[in-house]
Amino acid sequence: MTASSHFETFRRADGDFGWRLVAGNGKKVATSGEGFTRLEDAVRAIDDMLDAARDAVIGTPGLVDAHLDIRHVEHDDEQETASG
Repeated sequence: MTASSHFETFRRADGDFGWRLVAGNGKKVATSGEGFTRLEDAVRAIDDMLDAARDAVIGTPGLVDAHLDIRHVEHDDEQETASG
């Protein structure tokens, strides 16, 4: 069975709550970046981020008509090719 990505909430060193998105391979791919005094606020921030991401577009500042196929991204020869 393949593991799926998931969100985790946790207590930060400063005592606040935070969240992180963990990929199926166990790597952390996103974090809240800020702390929340209440766990409920950290969970609400996850919901808010998911709502915002549904309507988000991928942009490349400074490039006109840039296109990115998020299913397959090729890099130059010095980097790996990612596909999904």
